[in-house]
Amino acid sequence: MKRYRFLRICIVMCCVNIGWLNAQEFTPAGNTFFSDILTAEKINPFNYLYLPVKNYTETGLFYTAEGGGFKDARIPSEMQDFGLQTNGIYKNENGILFYGDLSITKSYYKNLKWNLSYQLPENGLMEDPHYFGVARPGNWSNQDYDINGGILFPINDKWHALAEVNYNLFNKYRNDRDPRDQITFNELVFNAGLNYQLTAYQYVSLKGSYGTTDISNKTNYTNSNDDSPKNYKRYIKWITGYGSFSNPFWTSTMRNYHQVGITLGYTLEYETYNINLDVGYLQKKQDTYKNSNVNNKHNEQDFFAEYEPETYSLDGLILKRQTENSHLKLQFSGLHTKAGNTLTNQGGQSYSASITKVNLLFGYLETKQGKSVTDLGLGVGYTNSEQKDVLEQSRLNFSFVKPEFYAMKRIEINPNLDFLPKVSGQVNISLNHQFNYPNASYFNSIQDKDFFGLTQKLFYEEVTLPNSELFSASNWQSSIDLGLNLKSIQNLDTYFSIKGSYQESFSNLQYFNNATPNRWNFSASLKVYY
Repeated sequence: MKRYRFLRICIVMCCVNIGWLNAQEFTPAGNTFFSDILTAEKINPFNYLYLPVKNYTETGLFYTAEGGGFKDARIPSEMQDFGLQTNGIYKNENGILFYGDLSITKSYYKNLKWNLSYQLPENGLMEDPHYFGVARPGNWSNQDYDINGGILFPINDKWHALAEVNYNLFNKYRNDRDPRDQITFNELVFNAGLNYQLTAYQYVSLKGSYGTTDISNKTNYTNSNDDSPKNYKRYIKWITGYGSFSNPFWTSTMRNYHQVGITLGYTLEYETYNINLDVGYLQKKQDTYKNSNVNNKHNEQDFFAEYEPETYSLDGLILKRQTENSHLKLQFSGLHTKAGNTLTNQGGQSYSASITKVNLLFGYLETKQGKSVTDLGLGVGYTNSEQKDVLEQSRLNFSFVKPEFYAMKRIEINPNLDFLPKVSGQVNISLNHQFNYPNASYFNSIQDKDFFGLTQKLFYEEVTLPNSELFSASNWQSSIDLGLNLKSIQNLDTYFSIKGSYQESFSNLQYFNNATPNRWNFSASLKVYY
């Protein structure tokens, strides 16, 4: 009998095109190992053809909340999100692979100031460096719809083709106090590509993308007296860089973006390991208009600013089947983005920014009967960010190195219920920090009726100085995730988890309300796999 079992296994290995045992295919259920892989490989969906992931659908509910003062000053003091999400991969008997995800999110912001933009900053950088801002904090109510889907299909024995559509729509409302803001964001991106089999084990691919984005930003006042420069804490301004300000032409504006990208991929697929390597380039051209009443979007006289970021990326994965029930992986990701902002009425570049990110992660997964038993990860990351404001002559440059780890162990409580505790942690170690703001002395001699100068001074005290300190402070973060897995009932695999995390600086900070600010996060989710 053992000989016949071995013979059947050999036949399957010879017949399955993707080179993995069907019995050794997995899903991201209950593990970080494959969840991270599937997220990273979105850069080139052709890689889904060669991963040991079986057909699955994940549907779930989620809730997250976070708060605390250890944050960028243009991020809310508290945030809450809850919603529905689903994703999955399905490959039929004809070799056609479908993949996609959908999320619907309702979110609330509390006490958000200096940011009437459509996005929150990341690593000190705004998605657009020119945006409406106001000193008076406000609460926001938002809703977000994100739909992504694609298909991979064989053309012949050597060629596969890809078609993918990504659509994102969200609305944000600040409606509890003046100024009252309404933002609508529409983004549509198309991806198409070809994959070719070079040899029995090697594949190359080419993917192109094109997208367009339309954004409207409308601001109004219920009390017209608030819309006055003398009420400078309620009067909106254009923030046009890292400390530069400008009076708005109108209180409403619109934006129009275009993006073009290309990704080159290489895959080596052998009996027990996969190697994926992807190189990408993405160029965006982001036009912001003086007001929202624009008939001809190509008329440069209506432009307020142009922002043109370029991103170069490199992603790699080595995935090895160590034994029948264990896998090893080495993931690498790196990107470099550089961008320049031009104010059309200034006739030259007013602001520049760049960011470099590198991450390396080693992972180990042990399974039993297709389910994760032990999930371990150890990694290190590096981030360098720089922004320069030509008009204000200000500059902020900082870099961090980030060692991190996670560990999960499955514990059987009874035949129908498993417990999945997970711990993780990271340390953000400051390597370099440079901050220059030569015009700061001007704030010492501002007159009481210099409302424009008073706005700049307030931004300097509430945003520029605290952010400079934030991005120079080494800090630590730890989290614990407690999960339960209700074992399969009628092909349903159910997971429930609650997670909490805490972040704090190693040293006291001078420009925060609390000398030892922290940031906490809580989340809960219910997921069903089928």
